[in-house]
Amino acid sequence: MANLIDSRDAVAAHGPREMPIGVALLRAREERSQAYPVVGAIFGKYSREVENYEKSERKEKTTMKRLSIFLATVLLMLSAATLPATRAIAQQAAVTDDNLDQAIANAKTPANHEAIAAFYEQEAADTKKKADLHRRSAETYRKSGLFSRPVGMPGMGKMCDNVAAMWDQIAADTEKLAKEHHEMAKKAAAPTRQ
Repeated sequence: MANLIDSRDAVAAHGPREMPIGVALLRAREERSQAYPVVGAIFGKYSREVENYEKSERKEKTTMKRLSIFLATVLLMLSAATLPATRAIAQQAAVTDDNLDQAIANAKTPANHEAIAAFYEQEAADTKKKADLHRRSAETYRKSGLFSRPVGMPGMGKMCDNVAAMWDQIAADTEKLAKEHHEMAKKAAAPTRQ
């Protein structure tokens, strides 16, 4: 039974993870067959099977590498092609102090009007915060009593009240602008009758 080999000898000879156990056994048989010519004639077909298996493994690995490189290249080109369009859409949608006039002049789609409305809503929220700040300041001035004026002249508290009222009016008008742009967006989205 010198020509038979168990899997432990094959793993010891070729390492546990280098190749599948069946290939390791076939290689070990091939080595034994070379040592014993009579056995080599019997197991000669196994060496061809090992060679064919190794060739197919190399070919499969090469194909997979090529496919991976191709897919990575396609994805890179696709992302590079869509990046400018994505940036243009993102930049167009954000309305700021600097581009408000341009956004109003070019507003035609519902998204354009909604972006302008969002800008005005944020402005109204910021303006309300300023009004609240001045109301708190007015209260602080009144409590401190340090900044009172002679009769007939407005005190600091009164001036802060006036500023708060101004910010409240600005916030209300800004909210109206936002509401109007929401309405324009709805009208732009509605199908036109002809």
